[in-house]
Amino acid sequence: MPDSLSRTVPIWCSVINGAVWYYARTRGVDLDGDVWNADAYTGTDAYTDGEADGEDDGEDDGDTGAEKEGKAMLFTPSQVVTAEEHAMISERIPSMVRTLIDCDTIDVDWLLGVVTKPLRPYWIT
Repeated sequence: MPDSLSRTVPIWCSVINGAVWYYARTRGVDLDGDVWNADAYTGTDAYTDGEADGEDDGEDDGDTGAEKEGKAMLFTPSQVVTAEEHAMISERIPSMVRTLIDCDTIDVDWLLGVVTKPLRPYWIT
């Protein structure tokens, strides 16, 4: 599987989810709690302070974990991405979200209207 599918797409999904979470929280927009797992994000602090403590969700769902507590959820195919590489990528997600937010090129209203559910890649093998 090419890197673009096993790493780049999951990274972008996670970064966009983090930006949506940040913008929703800072603008007072309520996200559907049944769809957006509040435990997956610590709110705006995860993307302003660089907090990045996370643990695997413990479920064997064919992915190399879903990070919680300060990181947007990152799903990578465990057959291609090792747990160590997944952890290294996960640690960089908050800074990537901050960079995206700081570049100030996003139409926030459009993004909040379009991304109503967290983005998550799936792999069919």
